[in-house]
Amino acid sequence: MINACLDIMQNNWKCFGVYTHSEVMQKTNWTFEEVISPEQYSKYVKEWIERGINKVEGCCTITTEHIRYLSENNY
Repeated sequence: MINACLDIMQNNWKCFGVYTHSEVMQKTNWTFEEVISPEQYSKYVKEWIERGINKVEGCCTITTEHIRYLSENNY
């Protein structure tokens, strides 16, 4: 689903970013049980960069550990 949305955005805008989170909404409560690992997150980031995404950010559950992993792996 994410790639389909990115396809639409890339067809309409030249510059855009991805603002990610990995928690799940259950009714009116956020849960933090299925948090993406820094390694898995970096795989998505690599795909987005290869697609030409200009900016990658993180929200809930994307922590300094995720950003550190990206930095140490040259993203």
